[in-house]
Amino acid sequence: GTVSLKQNLDNAASANWTSLFGADANERTGVDGMGGLLNDYRIDRKARVTVTGIDMAVSKTDSLTSATAGLVLPYVVSYVNNGNEQANGVFITETVPFGTTFYAASSTGTWTGCSTGSTAGTACTLTVGSVNAAGTGNFTFAVKVVDPIPSGLFLPGPNQIVNTATIDDNHLKNVDPTPADNTKTDVDTVPQADLWLTKTVDV
Repeated sequence: GTVSLKQNLDNAASANWTSLFGADANERTGVDGMGGLLNDYRIDRKARVTVTGIDMAVSKTDSLTSATAGLVLPYVVSYVNNGNEQANGVFITETVPFGTTFYAASSTGTWTGCSTGSTAGTACTLTVGSVNAAGTGNFTFAVKVVDPIPSGLFLPGPNQIVNTATIDDNHLKNVDPTPADNTKTDVDTVPQADLWLTKTVDV
């Protein structure tokens, strides 16, 4: 069968015995047993173990819904260990989203693999290290929308800036039981003008 993180597993054992035939001064009467009959004895014992492990999760938001040319998007990336054991070798990965460049001035922590001006598609990694059970933390990953936004940059659409953060660990303990919450995406819409030109000729 399968078990779940934090699940309690109980193991019970029982023993029954009867004293040897004949009286003995050192023999118990059986009243402290559970057998119900004289000289019948029973003992029950239970041992409990709890399934331990790690369960990392990540969330992110820039508290915005739209993005314009030159705007800095400060994504706050938050993490938590929902498990009951310390996670080790934890790291967060980001990729500079299309239509932006990395902006170190508004970022926190040490993002390796990118620097101010790193273009879309650049992979950035932040080393978190160890996270205790129920431990939390956050860092900021900031990007800047290109300015000016080239005409047709987001064609054929959608005109959105999409940024995804992923958290992981060194996998030396257990496989994360809820991998779906190890990744989080934030989407901002880039407003674009919809221009029309009509022409008439008077003859």
